[in-house]
Amino acid sequence: MILPVLVTALCIAAAAGDTAKKAPPPATIAELEARIRAAPRRDRGHAFPPGADSVSALGTVSMFSLGIFATGILFALASMGGAAVMFRARPAESPWAKVSMATARAALMLNLIAALYGMYWGYIGWRTWA
Repeated sequence: MILPVLVTALCIAAAAGDTAKKAPPPATIAELEARIRAAPRRDRGHAFPPGADSVSALGTVSMFSLGIFATGILFALASMGGAAVMFRARPAESPWAKVSMATARAALMLNLIAALYGMYWGYIGWRTWA
C-alpha cells in the first residue's frame, strides 16, 4: 500500500525538478525549427560503415547479408525440427491438453508451410551477394 504512494511522490518530485530545466514551448513553427537545428546531434552509431549504403552492404559479403542467409536457414531447420517433434509427441489425455496440442501443431504446421514456401521461391538460403 505504501509503495504506490512512494512511487507517486518520487514521480512528482522528479517532474517538479525537470520543469525548471526545460525551455518554454516554442511560440511558432519557425522557432521550433530553429531549436531543432541548433540542438546538438547525438550520434548513436550507424548500422553501416561511413560511406556505405544499405544496397552495397547487401551486395557484398557482410554481416547483414550473412545474417539474412543464416536466419533463413535457421528458420527452415527450426521448422523441420518442430515438425519432427510434433509427429513424435505422445497424445494428449485431458481436453485442455488436446486443445493446447492442437494449437501447437497448427502453429508448427504453419511454420513448416512457410519454410517450404520460402524454399520453393528461393528465399531460404538466399545469398544477396551472389
